[in-house]
Amino acid sequence: MQEKEYKTTEARRKSIARYKAEKTVSIQAFLPPEYKDKLNKLAESAGVSKAQILKDAIDTLYNAAFDEQPTEQE
Repeated sequence: MQEKEYKTTEARRKSIARYKAEKTVSIQAFLPPEYKDKLNKLAESAGVSKAQILKDAIDTLYNAAFDEQPTEQE
């Protein structure tokens, strides 16, 4: 059985680039190597992306620090 080969069109690439430019920011952290493994294991066990694990952790800590109620996104 042949696997389908998906090709990203130029319009789709532009759409992704526009979304990233308008809706996201890049955050970089220099951490010891074991944190990469921990992040990967957390994401895999939860069945979500590494970005989602980081967003959830930040939201949890932020809400605890500032005693806020969770938003609808969470």
